[in-house]
Formats: sequence, structure tokens, C-alpha cells
Amino acid sequence: MFASNAGLFMRSGLGNAVIVVLGTRSWNKCKQKVDLSGDGFLKDEITILIALAICILLMISHFGVGGVIGNFVSKLMFGLFGILAYVIPIILFIGIAFVVSNKGNILAYIKIVGCILLAVMLCTLFQLIMNEYVPGTKIFDYYKMSQLHRDGGGLLGGIMVSLLCPAIGTIGTYVVAVIVSIISFVLITEKSFIGGVKKGSAKAYEAAKHDVQKHKENRERAREMKQNQIEEKRKDRVVSGVSFDTTIAKKSPELH
Repeated sequence: MFASNAGLFMRSGLGNAVIVVLGTRSWNKCKQKVDLSGDGFLKDEITILIALAICILLMISHFGVGGVIGNFVSKLMFGLFGILAYVIPIILFIGIAFVVSNKGNILAYIKIVGCILLAVMLCTLFQLIMNEYVPGTKIFDYYKMSQLHRDGGGLLGGIMVSLLCPAIGTIGTYVVAVIVSIISFVLITEKSFIGGVKKGSAKAYEAAKHDVQKHKENRERAREMKQNQIEEKRKDRVVSGVSFDTTIAKKSPELH
């Protein structure tokens, strides 16, 4: 009996030891996961802060306060993106923060592709609007003009214009740039453009209907006021034709 109790005690002690060991291992694994996730969070935050600092430096370089390096970077950005260089730092920071915060999310990558397409199409539109397309213009001339005047679509817009305008004409290039911009906007916002147009049309119809109803009511009110004025004038004319002298004239004595 003593042996059986001893065996039971040993088995119980061994079982408790196994449970303690397994529990310790599980705790260590959980702790390691938490530590790893904490390290990842710190890395993401550091990446976003570094991106913010770089984008701020890029932004202030456009206003002549970035020193020699800032001036060089500013000229480079205007040469590449044209007037869009003013907002490229903002777009860049938002894109980096969005990607870092949505790692492994396919939808996030699709939105980034939409942002890139939108930026390219905006450069194309700015190039068409601010600088008329001249056949035979060299690609690097777009870079020089945008760098010098700080307008247009830069080298990126110049490349798109040089490819599209000879193929489909200036009007066709406008159409393609606008349509692709709309598609990019839909990818970014996940909102239907056609649905938005329908909703806007419904609102415009309701507003127009309300205006027509209000105009009709105002017209009826004006007509009633005019009719009331006519009635008052008619009554005034009738009253003015009635004598208010109610005295009775004395009869003259009859002659006998």
C-alpha cells in the first residue's frame, strides 16, 4: 500500500511538473509573441516618423529654406512632377503611413496603385493645360521647362503627352487622362462614380423640383395679392360715389 501511494505521489508530482513545464513554455511563447509585436509596432512608428521628417524637409525645400540640398531636391522634383511637386511630399507621407499601417492588405496595395495612377494622370493634365503640346518636343525639354517655370507636368507628364498626343490627339489625351483619373479615384475611395452621379442627379432634380414649386407658390401669392388690390380699389370707387349727407331738407311753405 505504501508503494502504491508512493507511486501515485510520484505520478502526481510528475504530472504537476509536466503541467508546470508546459505552462512555462506557453507563457514564454506568448511573451515572445508580445515582445515581437511590440518591436514591430516600434519599427512601424519609427518608419512613419522618419517619413514625416523627410516629407517636411521636401515641403520646405520648395520655399527656398532647405539649403543647398533642399534647392537641388526641389529642382529635381519640379523637373519630374511639375506643379504637382508641391503636394508630392504630402502624398508620399500618406502613402507610406498607409502601407505601414496595412501590411499584407491587398486592398491597401490596390489603393496605392490608384494613387500612383492618379498622380501620373494629373501630371498629364497639368502638362496639357499649362503648356501646349508641340510635336517634336524632346523628352528632356519637359524636365527643363518644368524645373525652370515650376509649372506643367514635369518629365512624367511630358512622357505621357509625348506618347498619347501623337497617337490619339490632344482631345483624346484629355479624355483618357480624365477617365483614368476617375478610375483611380474609385480605386482609392471605393465609391462608385456612377452611383455618385445618380445621387447628385437625384439631389439636383429634387432641388429643381423644390424651386419650381416655390416659384409657383410665389406666383400664386403674387396673383392673389394683385387680385386683392384690385378688389380694394373697386370697393373704394364704389364707396366714393355714395353721398354721406343724411340731413333732411326743410320743406318750403306752400303758398295759398
